[in-house]
Amino acid sequence: GGCTLLKSMVIPCQVKKCSVGVFYECSSLENIHLPENLTSIDADSFAYCVSLREIYIPSAVKKIDSSAFQGCESLVNIVVADNNAKYSSDDNCLYDKYQTSLLRCSAEYETFIAPELLSDIQSYAFSGCMKLQKVFLPKYLLKIEDYTFGNCQKLDSIDIPENVIAIKKCAFENCKNLVSVNIAENSSLRKIGAYAFKEKKKLENINLPDILTDIC
Repeated sequence: GGCTLLKSMVIPCQVKKCSVGVFYECSSLENIHLPENLTSIDADSFAYCVSLREIYIPSAVKKIDSSAFQGCESLVNIVVADNNAKYSSDDNCLYDKYQTSLLRCSAEYETFIAPELLSDIQSYAFSGCMKLQKVFLPKYLLKIEDYTFGNCQKLDSIDIPENVIAIKKCAFENCKNLVSVNIAENSSLRKIGAYAFKEKKKLENINLPDILTDIC
């Protein structure tokens, strides 16, 4: 990682794994070709590759760590091979095969409306989505994971659905323009993790439910 002058890379066909942090902070990387035999994209593999605009996930990939693309603020085009058994893509976003879990949102969105059957949004899914202003979360969502909306600097408000039981550590870290957090009237929210709303100087409104038992 840290090869700041690297702009393009074709990974050899015999490579089966992108190891932890292998392209971490390769800030000039614009194009990467992943081999068809690749099976694993590990933690922080492409984290903070701020110039990376597109990625093609081959059919053999079975594991993508939730932090693999964190902070990729230019990543607008994500395509998964149709015959991949584990993952899929839709509207340039990365999901599990049946689109019940979101791994990575395209950085092109100003407004993101979650698919109706989405029940899981993984850590870092929106990390570095600098254009994002509005998110409509799915009603079946149970948790807002660590760093999910980290550094979404234009996000100004968020509605927390009633089934969410936890907002985890640093979930909205560095969302500098977040003004309002609207928690559903019949909320199931029981826990807010450490630094969940770190660096929220503009935050004016958050209505905490009576059922809340744990603020770290």
